Amino acid sequence: MALRLARLLPCSARRGKIPASYATNDSGVLMEQERFESWLKNIYQTQDEEISCTECFDLVSHYVELEVSGENAAMKMPRLKQHLDQCRACRDEYEILRGLARWENEGGTPSLDELKDLIG
Repeated sequence: MALRLARLLPCSARRGKIPASYATNDSGVLMEQERFESWLKNIYQTQDEEISCTECFDLVSHYVELEVSGENAAMKMPRLKQHLDQCRACRDEYEILRGLARWENEGGTPSLDELKDLIG
């Protein structure tokens, strides 16, 4: 009961009990400062209209082609860029495709070890 009450009263925690590099939510769950700031950034950058992961996966290869050809893909496809900035899964897919496109442009093919490193 005392623990539950302590969670409800944020000022009741003794000084130094929670490190300054952490934040807590209403349930008292600790969150690292870097992750907390990342969440705030994502909330701040949320748009009224956003694309889904499915749409992003459908468009990401075109985005990479624009980049490889020297065009400003972020300017031409701002909603996709915004999604990539916020979605780790889609950003991972983008980085893999971008890496493969760079190897292809350089006229080489990646070794098996380089592919393993690329897909992590």
